[in-house]
Amino acid sequence: MLAEVTWKDFATRIASAQVTQFTQVADLLNALGERRDELLAEVTWKDFALRVASAEVAQFSQVADLLNALGKRRDDLLSEVAWKDLAPRVASAEVAQFTQVADLLNALGKRRGDLLSEVTWKDFALRVASAEVAQFTKVAVLLNALGERRHVLLDEVAWEDITHRVSAARVAQLGQLSSFLEVLEERRNQFVELVDWSPIACSIGETADLADLPMISQLLSTLGTQRGLLVEELSKTGHLEKLAARIHKPPLASFEDIAIFLRALGRPLPSMDSSSLVDAACKCRGEHLRGLTMLMASLDDEGRDDLLRALDWAKLCMKCPIKLGMLLTFGCCLENVYKKGKLSADFAGCDEVREYLSDNVEQIVCAIEASYTQAKDSPSFYSGIAKLSTIVIKLTRY
Repeated sequence: MLAEVTWKDFATRIASAQVTQFTQVADLLNALGERRDELLAEVTWKDFALRVASAEVAQFSQVADLLNALGKRRDDLLSEVAWKDLAPRVASAEVAQFTQVADLLNALGKRRGDLLSEVTWKDFALRVASAEVAQFTKVAVLLNALGERRHVLLDEVAWEDITHRVSAARVAQLGQLSSFLEVLEERRNQFVELVDWSPIACSIGETADLADLPMISQLLSTLGTQRGLLVEELSKTGHLEKLAARIHKPPLASFEDIAIFLRALGRPLPSMDSSSLVDAACKCRGEHLRGLTMLMASLDDEGRDDLLRALDWAKLCMKCPIKLGMLLTFGCCLENVYKKGKLSADFAGCDEVREYLSDNVEQIVCAIEASYTQAKDSPSFYSGIAKLSTIVIKLTRY
């Protein structure tokens, strides 16, 4: 069918497409596949470029659709665009439109700098500084799309204007705050020091629950070496104790989230009731063992010893799936069998798991081989192999 198409006639209608029709043009170009260039070779780019330069901010995503569909012909169009005409609309974009601006910038590729060199950053910075916390994800998307030009915008931002809104962030908004802080990069420390973290600590202490831990963990991790600013506010005002009281009887499915939170917090939770953890862990199934071993590693010495003594780690080993992605967990369970045997001078559990290992050699070898293959792309898989190998040697030599 395509062999019969008169591309020149078709190209005339393509070049006359309005901005509102660019997504339909992109759909056509994508559908043409390898024959796309036969059509595009007939297009008059100058008229097309005039409509790109006249696009409103609300239409930038449609322009991006077209640019992405043009492939290697994108530069033929972009070389004709009057960037000076387009730049004022970029600079006047409202915060709610930052995602559309980012779509356009990402689609411009290496020609992004041609547009950004014409932008007046002072007006743009005023809108960044006026963003509400709920809009921080949009700001983050824009900053990512700016690439190396990000610092030019950030130089113009009045940070004092935005920090008071950060301090008023609710727990449900901490994910947006983390996204924003992450893209600030070298400016993050300067900004974080201006924030009053006590209202955020209060919000966490008064309203956060288990479901909020991933967002709090993300924020603490993003703060990095400055997480102490928030952690100290949580500790000195008693809000950490309030949070601990609300999560002291967690369901098994929450163990991994709690472990990640404790790791990000960098200290044990006060009044963490290990007896409630033991009660939950006794009902542990194979799919919960990763969270259990992660949580155990995040507890203080007393909490770890409580779990070590109270649980039947030999039985837990036999519940652990022997497969790709679970070798580290399996190795941790075996290690706990060994530690419990040394602690109690009762090695019956070690005898049980030695026999279990002997009966499942083929399955273990297959999981190790799969892990080696996966580790070529994800080196973290090596840690599971190392943990399992080390503890198996110990178990066979005791």
